[in-house]
Parts: sequence; C-alpha cells; structure tokens
Amino acid sequence: MRQSTLNVNADNLSHRSEFIPSGRRLLYRNMSSMEQVFPPKHEAPRKPGFPGSSICSPSGHRAKTWHCILSLLLLLIFMPGGLSVKILEVKVPRKAQMHSDVRLECRFDLEGAELYSLTWWRGPDQFYQYSPSQKEKLVVHNTSGIFVDETRSGGSEVQLLSLSRASSGKYKCEVLADYPSFEKDSKYATMEVVDVPSGPPMIQVGRQPPSTYVPGELLTANCTSPGAVPPPLLLWYINGEKVYPQPLTRPLRQMYDDYNLGHDRQLTNRVPDQVSELSLRLKDSHFNNGLAKLTCAATLQDVYHNPTDVKVTRPGYKTAAPSLKLFGAASQPYSSPAVTLSISLLICVAALYC
Repeated sequence: MRQSTLNVNADNLSHRSEFIPSGRRLLYRNMSSMEQVFPPKHEAPRKPGFPGSSICSPSGHRAKTWHCILSLLLLLIFMPGGLSVKILEVKVPRKAQMHSDVRLECRFDLEGAELYSLTWWRGPDQFYQYSPSQKEKLVVHNTSGIFVDETRSGGSEVQLLSLSRASSGKYKCEVLADYPSFEKDSKYATMEVVDVPSGPPMIQVGRQPPSTYVPGELLTANCTSPGAVPPPLLLWYINGEKVYPQPLTRPLRQMYDDYNLGHDRQLTNRVPDQVSELSLRLKDSHFNNGLAKLTCAATLQDVYHNPTDVKVTRPGYKTAAPSLKLFGAASQPYSSPAVTLSISLLICVAALYC
C-alpha cells in the first residue's frame, strides 16, 4: 500500500523534479522556484541603477567584464567636464570707431585632436566658417553690419571692414573637433561701435577776445561738440589740469526752420550736439606770466579724444615778438656788449682826428 502511494506521487511529480528511492525523503530541485525563495549566498542581490549595472555584476562572464569596462570608458569620455577641446582666448575690441577695420582672433587648444570647423557668430547669426578638411575651406555668410575681408582672413582670424552701428553686438567663437570625438567649445565677447564726432569742439568765452580777466573774477565759457553715438563727454582743463567739479554735458536742442527742412531732409535725423557750460572763479595761480590756457576736450572712453584750447590773459599782458610773450611793460631793445664797445671806439677815433 505504501509502495503504491509512493509510485503515484512519483508519477505525479516526475515532470517537475527527481525522485530518490531507498526510503529517503523526496528531493525536488526546481531551480527557478528555489532561487526565488533561497537566493544563492555568493551572488549579491541586484540593485536598481543605470542600465549597465547588470552587465557590471561580479558574477558576469569575461565578455560581460569587457563590456563593463568599455561602458565606463564611454561614460568618462562623454560626461560633462571631460572635454579636451578648449578655447583659450577670444580677442574682440571692446570699443571700435565707426567706419574702421578690426581683427577678431580666437586661440584654442585641441589637445592632439584634428580641427573640423571654426565658426564666428554675431548674436544668432553665423557669418564665418573655416573647415580645413573641406574642399571649400572658407565660407562667409551675408550678415547685416558684417563685411569680411576674405583675403586677410583665415583659420582663427577674421578681418572686418568698415564697421557700422549694426556691427555692434555679442560675438562668439565656436570650435568643433573632428571624428571621433566631435567635441565642441565656445566663448563670447562684446563689441560696441562708436560713432565719433565729425569735428573738434568749439569754445566760446564770456568776454570777447582778447579775453582779459583778473584773479577773483568769474570766468564763464561754453563748449560745443558735434553729436555722436554714444554722446561724447566734454571735459574742462586749465593749464593742463582738470577742473573740479566738472560741469554736466547735455544735448544741445536745435530748431530748424521750414526752409532748412525743405532743402535738407537729413537734418531731421541729425544726432544732437553736446554742450557744457563752465563757471570758474579765477585765482592768481591760474596765470603763468599773465597767461592761462583753457581747454575743452571731447572724449569717448578709450576710442576718441579731441581737445580745443583758448587763451585767457591778465591786464597788461603784451606780445613783444612771435616767440616771446611778456607780462607788464614792453620789452627794451636788446644790445650786445661787443656792439656797444665797437661804437664807443669809433666815436673816440673820430674825435681825435677831427
């Protein structure tokens, strides 16, 4: 009876496991079910992570180990901050005069890689591309305010001609390495194009020339400069020393009659002139031998500086000769001692023989 029962159980379970006779207990080795209940002690449970975590498990085969190493190398290559291409310096003038020519330079280090392309941008617009491996190495795109001299441009240097106000903006140099990395780096610099005044400033002193003052009097003068974009700053000097405090520089409002407007429509778009008014209490130290030099200079930061001078004198200041300026009485005739002695001898000789 017992034997028959064992045969039945063995028949029912033969498709799942192995039956061991000799009166021992039945052993069932269903690896799938047993591993779920009793995981092997030598294999650590898998933790959630990046997709390659299963490949990099300690229990992987040798092929999986090489797979893991390659995956880590690729991760190190393409992770941020691991780029070998680096732009060292971008040279763009911070200020430039209108209608002038400037040169843009971009210095970079590829660390052994080959250059695929170097491009220059002004804002969102690309205007220059240099690709040494391409058949057409230099490509220039039409961009407002940008005129590239292709004969003097090449590689990382670009020559721009005849700047205008539209040339102002944020410039970017972008470097791209060749296959296989195709790494990229970029750097920015800003340039402002300055429209300088069309001529020097003009000074008008409160008194008509000759402008004569005595120490203690109030000197009044105004300086007017042609307009520009941005407006020039007017600075006052006396005998080369800057006047403090400096008067404010303000735009000069000008009105044109219908006749001028009818004959020159460009006057309506004219940039207003700039004016500065000076009030200075003169001191004795302002005069050097009775003369003081008053200067007004129109400046635009480091781009433009144009001065104009006028002379202010004390009463009694006279000019004896173009190369000699005196203060006080007129100059006395100059006589050499040798000439005076010669004349005296001639007079004595004439008196002896007469």
